[in-house]
Amino acid sequence: MQLSAFSDADWAGCPTTRRSTTGFCTYLGKNCISWVAKKQPTVSRSSTEAEYRAFASAAAELCWLIFVLRDIGLHLTEPPILYSDNLSALHMTLNPVFHARTKHIEIDYYFVREQVAAGTLVTMFVPSINQVADIFTKALPRHLYDEFRAKLGLWLAPRPSLRGCEDNSNQSMAIGIGCVTSTRSHSSSFRIGSVHCSFVSIMPPERRVEGKVSNLLTARSEWLGTDGAPQLLQPRTPSSSISGLPDLPTSLSGYSYLIMKLGPLQLTRKGLSVASTASCLTFIIFQSASLCLATTTPEQLAFALRWFMLPLRRIGVPVAEIVLTLMLSLRFINLVFDEVRNVALGIVSRRINWQQLTTMETVDVFASYIRRIFKNIFSHAQQVSQAMIVRGFRGDSNAHKLYFLSSSSSGMANFISLLCLVGITSAALLSDYFLV
Repeated sequence: MQLSAFSDADWAGCPTTRRSTTGFCTYLGKNCISWVAKKQPTVSRSSTEAEYRAFASAAAELCWLIFVLRDIGLHLTEPPILYSDNLSALHMTLNPVFHARTKHIEIDYYFVREQVAAGTLVTMFVPSINQVADIFTKALPRHLYDEFRAKLGLWLAPRPSLRGCEDNSNQSMAIGIGCVTSTRSHSSSFRIGSVHCSFVSIMPPERRVEGKVSNLLTARSEWLGTDGAPQLLQPRTPSSSISGLPDLPTSLSGYSYLIMKLGPLQLTRKGLSVASTASCLTFIIFQSASLCLATTTPEQLAFALRWFMLPLRRIGVPVAEIVLTLMLSLRFINLVFDEVRNVALGIVSRRINWQQLTTMETVDVFASYIRRIFKNIFSHAQQVSQAMIVRGFRGDSNAHKLYFLSSSSSGMANFISLLCLVGITSAALLSDYFLV
C-alpha cells in the first residue's frame, strides 16, 4: 500500500491579486483520497517559491494522512512519495544551502527538508504531461483534462429513472428501461430486492449521429424505494477502464523499503540501520583499548597516568620512570601495528596461491614475514634509544625497579596473594571458554 501525492502551483495566476494557486492530490494506492485547489495567502516573487509553498502543503497533508492511517491500524511499509514537475523545488529539498530567493518561505523550507532528511518523505520528479495536479491550477487542453479527470476517478454518473424521460425537448439524453428482473418477491412496502436494471441511452433526433451506436449504461441497485427511483451508489474506486497513475521512469522508482528477502527473513532499511548501529557499538565496546591507542597520543596517555599516580610519590613509587616506560611501550604498540599491517599488505600484493603451496613452503613464507616483523621492530627500538641518548637521557636503567625485602612479607600474606592470583587466572580462563 503506497501513499503518494502530486503537487503543482500556478504562479501569479490571479489577475487581481497576482497570488499563486496551490493544487495537489493524494493517492492511496491508485485511488485519489483527497485534493486541494487553494489560493496562496501571500504573493510569491518567484515560481520556485510558489512551487515550494505547494510542496510544503502537500507534505503536511501526507504527514496528516500517515497519522490517520496509523490511528485506524494501517501502517505503511514505504515512505510516501511526493511528485513535482519543478526541478528547482526538488533540488531545494535535498540541498542544505540556503538560497537568497527563498527567505520568505523559510518555515516551509525547513519543514520539507527535515521530512526528506528523516526518510519519512521521498520527493521525485514527474513530467508535466503526467502532472495530475495541473487540473487544479491551470487551464488544460481537452485531451489532458479528460485524462487527468479519469485519473482522479471522476466521471459523469447516469441519472436513471423508472419512468424514463417525459420531455425530450429539455433533455439531452433520455433514459428508457430495457429490462427489469427481480429475484425476490414483493413486500407490502413495495420494495424489490436485488433488481438489475439495464438503461439504454436515447439521443434526441436532432443530435443523433448516424453510424454511432447508443451507449449502454448499466446500473445496479440493491433496493428500490417506494417512489420507484433506484438509489444511486457511486463506487469510491475508479472503474477498470480508467488508467491509474502514470508510469514513471525506472530511475525514479528504484526506492524500496524492503532490501532483501530470504524466505521468512526480511532485511528492511530500518533493520539495516539498527544492525549497523549495534555492530558499531559492539565494535567500540570490544575494541575500546585499540581505539583509545589509535586516537590518543602516547604523551597524552602518559600525562593522564602521571596525574593519577602523583599521590603515590609520597610512598616512594617512581612515577616518572613508570610513565616513561609506559610511553615507550605505547610507541612500540603502534610500531607493531604498522609492521603487521605492512606485512599483510605485502602478502596481498604478492597474490600468493596458497592452495598450490606445500606445508613447508607455507611455513617458510610465514617464517620469513615474521622475521621481517621482528627485524623492523628491533631496528625501530634502536632508533628510539639513540634518539633518547641524543636528547640527553642519562638516567639509571635500574632506577625504576622496586626491591622488596624478604622479611617484609609473611607467609599468610603470600598465601592470600597466591589465592588471588589463582582466582584471577581461573576467571580469565573461564571467561575465554564461555566467550568461545
